[in-house]
Amino acid sequence: MVTLNDSAYTEAAQHFAYRIQENGGSDIKQQINKGYQLIFYKDISPQKSAALEKLYYQALDRFKKDKAKMMLMAGKKEGKQTPETAAMVVVAGAMMNTDEFVTRN
Repeated sequence: MVTLNDSAYTEAAQHFAYRIQENGGSDIKQQINKGYQLIFYKDISPQKSAALEKLYYQALDRFKKDKAKMMLMAGKKEGKQTPETAAMVVVAGAMMNTDEFVTRN
């Protein structure tokens, strides 16, 4: 299993999170829904949306308390080193780590 400790995976999640934030509007729920549409080409179910939104707010709380971890998760892109971006990276990584996204033989 790939984890966010893997450099290339983390970088991919960061860039996907940036894209979600840039295309999803200012509302977190809208951003999560847009990210899901971008990656799966379909609308998100209310249950999945609620789970990812809960994950976002848990991560946001954590990153507001730990600037060093927030900086690592948010990446080096100027203007993106915020707790909100770091939390969205966690959500983006979760989307990328689902069975729906991962192709199995």
